[in-house]
Amino acid sequence: MDKSCTYIVTGCTGFVGNVLTKKLLEEGFAVRGLARSPHKAEQVFQDKKPEFVFGNISDEKDVEALFRGNGPFVVIHTVAKVTIGEGSQKELQDVTVKGTENIVRACCRHNVLKLIHISSTEAIPKGLVLKEDIGNYVPDPARSRKGYPRAKAEADAIVLRAVKEHGLNASILLFASVIGPGDYGNGHMSQMFIDFLEGKLP
Repeated sequence: MDKSCTYIVTGCTGFVGNVLTKKLLEEGFAVRGLARSPHKAEQVFQDKKPEFVFGNISDEKDVEALFRGNGPFVVIHTVAKVTIGEGSQKELQDVTVKGTENIVRACCRHNVLKLIHISSTEAIPKGLVLKEDIGNYVPDPARSRKGYPRAKAEADAIVLRAVKEHGLNASILLFASVIGPGDYGNGHMSQMFIDFLEGKLP
């Protein structure tokens, strides 16, 4: 990893985002993070802090503010609207799909060294058996379940299209359930374990 780079982390106060940001800061890297809430940023980062840009992933101007300066940049895109069931289609489109589109366009404009796009195994088309290197994963939103899975598949397709058409250097990481320290918002998996330990589950 190159310490001459600025590492841009979207969703730096989220579960995955804050853990990655803290690790990068611990290792001495320069980090610029996109967050929505100054209050939450203060709660999550009490010691070392990234350079914050406060704004919304669906706003192109806020995204562009992440890329001020000359770079070079490495981008880790963690933002997504996570839902159980279909959820709000508008939020899914604005945050997960349009947000990814904004990031990808900015990455292409600024010729970033690398985009690491955090996705989900939920995006995998129904019935597809992955090879060990997941090299046969092709997003197919029509074959993904509605809601979060389909929105993530649409976002993945945006990334891969930019790789093919614009030569963007990008990797997609398909996360499964994520649990552990740093889940300040008590995500779905963490809450399930808390409910179990408190005897709230049958």
